[in-house]
Amino acid sequence: MKHNSHKTLSKPENNSPFNQLFYFGIVEDNADPEALGRVRVRVFGIHDENKITTDWKGIPTEDLPWATVLMPSTNGHSGVGRSATGCQPGTQVMLIFRDHDFQSPLVLGTIPNNPSALPLTPDTVGFQDPKGEFPTPEYLNKPSQPSLATGSNTQDTDLSAVAFDSIKSIPKAGPSPDPVKIKIVGGS
Repeated sequence: MKHNSHKTLSKPENNSPFNQLFYFGIVEDNADPEALGRVRVRVFGIHDENKITTDWKGIPTEDLPWATVLMPSTNGHSGVGRSATGCQPGTQVMLIFRDHDFQSPLVLGTIPNNPSALPLTPDTVGFQDPKGEFPTPEYLNKPSQPSLATGSNTQDTDLSAVAFDSIKSIPKAGPSPDPVKIKIVGGS
């Protein structure tokens, strides 16, 4: 694995356990082989856009270090709970490095934006989705957040649009062990 795009950067003089600067980058890979929700991020100021390695620059996506994504405290432990990071290739993120060698990134969150162009030459140029899938043409010049978060797509909030073909049993609070039957309207 060749990580030569940051050779000119100097390490901080102090003995802090991590690099205490905030960085911004673009997710280029989210297919974590360990299924931990990690992503590979090309970081502005650390990596250049060249994915073709030469003697002094360039780093392919597959050589970027895996970045741990900070999860909310509601994320479960020991197999309990469920949370997805939602970081698709092309997502802009804010991160820090937990080391001075820029090999242990920690993504703190995503940065909403309005993408204005489709990915160009994703095979050789970084800072975009390397597969060229995101953003899709219908989302150009629109907020990158999910439509439910922006309130722009109220159709997704209408439960009657969802096909429910069964009656849901929800336990009632209190001493009675009998469940209360609730039928979701709009179901088939």
